[in-house]
Amino acid sequence: MMSDRSKRFLLCLAIVVAGISAYTIYRRSPSYTFNPTCTYDLTYGLTATIELGGERYSSEVIHQRSRSRKWVQEINSGGCQQTYGTALSFRLADHRLILVGSAVCSAALQKLAGSLKDFYNDDYAAAMVQHRKLDLLPLCTGIGRPRPRDKDAYEGFLIDNADHPAWWGGFKFGSTLPGSDQAIHLVSAGMEAADIFPSDNIEKTAPEMLKTAFEYDDWWNSPERILSFHRRPRPYAHTVKPIWRLQVPPEPANKIP
Repeated sequence: MMSDRSKRFLLCLAIVVAGISAYTIYRRSPSYTFNPTCTYDLTYGLTATIELGGERYSSEVIHQRSRSRKWVQEINSGGCQQTYGTALSFRLADHRLILVGSAVCSAALQKLAGSLKDFYNDDYAAAMVQHRKLDLLPLCTGIGRPRPRDKDAYEGFLIDNADHPAWWGGFKFGSTLPGSDQAIHLVSAGMEAADIFPSDNIEKTAPEMLKTAFEYDDWWNSPERILSFHRRPRPYAHTVKPIWRLQVPPEPANKIP
């Protein structure tokens, strides 16, 4: 017959194992899984390839669509923003940087959901379980969709130097850059639903962007919108101005001959 001491030991061991298991589950769960005020409806991997000047560059992120829980939406509607996976980053051969927001257009979300009911209810659980994949090019203009009232909304942002930024300019895919005869083309873009951690490669491709503030006339139409301020602690090392106020953008500081 088991002694009281043995029973107490087994009880303590069970508590410790349960605690370790609960902590492991918590640590391995995507952001906002157990948050009392915030939740998310979809996480997806996004991979894109762009072309500029005959060269191609690729980037990938894991993006999460987070939002407030229904009971607290009115007082916490903007408090569930993502820190990681918000922007694709492409470092060019001449050290310029291209940033593109990772939110996809509503047509892609509707197709990914599989039905209008699931789309309107923001129900992507089945899509994540099944790892549904989509080619975005037939569905979206670029990757995301500009605001309907803002016909001049940018699809991406060009920064003059990833290591020592001084200016930024917005662009649309396929349109000639101001002061240049070149255009940035979106060659491919695809997404795959999966319930995993948000992530990106900005810390590897352009860590100085996390020390940078971007001046703007319209916050929504600037790099500030797609780079979380929670990830860019003050004081900033760089303050970057919008170049398209000027006539011709300068050459990149570290241009390769």
